[in-house]
Amino acid sequence: MTNKETKKETKGYNINRFSVSGHLSNDPVLLIDKDTITKVALTVASNNGNATNFIQGIAWNSLAKTIAIYYKKGDLVFIEGHIQTGSYVKDDNKVYTQELVIDLINK
Repeated sequence: MTNKETKKETKGYNINRFSVSGHLSNDPVLLIDKDTITKVALTVASNNGNATNFIQGIAWNSLAKTIAIYYKKGDLVFIEGHIQTGSYVKDDNKVYTQELVIDLINK
């Protein structure tokens, strides 16, 4: 496929994919709300040689339950997903958030 064909096929679409490897900096936190929607929150510490980056991640439903059972602080993981942004108001100031929505995780 030529570069021109690739541009034509992806015209109007943005690719939002993210992958990271690193160690879990804390135990995953499993949250279940009143409607029994399951979510897990975790943080991955990834070192690029110059600095350590802490990436916030979330997963939903069955993947969330799997992560809560089989993963713990210090585990080396590889994660793929997409970036999700949001915001909330705290003390009359708008706070912007960015997190990795996990589609795949491996040890």
